[in-house]
Amino acid sequence: LTSLTKVQFEDLASYLFDSNIRNSSNRSIRTALAILLCKLRLGLSLNILAVLFQLPDKKAVSRSLKTVRTALITRFVPSNLGFNHITRQEIIDQNTSTMARRLMCDADSNTAIVVIDGTYLYIQ
Repeated sequence: LTSLTKVQFEDLASYLFDSNIRNSSNRSIRTALAILLCKLRLGLSLNILAVLFQLPDKKAVSRSLKTVRTALITRFVPSNLGFNHITRQEIIDQNTSTMARRLMCDADSNTAIVVIDGTYLYIQ
C-alpha cells in the first residue's frame, strides 16, 4: 500500500524514532507512518484509513497524520531536501558527469552545473 520496500520504510521510520512521537494505545509509530504514506499515495478518506488501520474514528487518523507530518518536517526534510542538505562540492563530485563537464564547462572540475526546468512554472 505504501510503495516502499521494507528497508526504505524502516529508513524513513528511523527519523520518527528520534522525534517526540510516542506509541499510543491507538497506533504505533510505524502504523502512523504507514497511514501517512497510504494517504499520500492512495488519497483515501480518513474514514477508510480508520477502518484499514483499525482506529476508532477519523479524528484519530487526523491526529496521526499531523503528528507524523510534523516530525518528518522537523527531522527528514532538513537533511534530505532543499539547498542546505548538500554542499556545492558534493553536487560537483556526486552529481556531475564527465560528459556534462566536457559539454558545459570545458572540463573544469570545480564548476557546478545546475539545470533548471520551468515546465510547471506558470507565467502570465
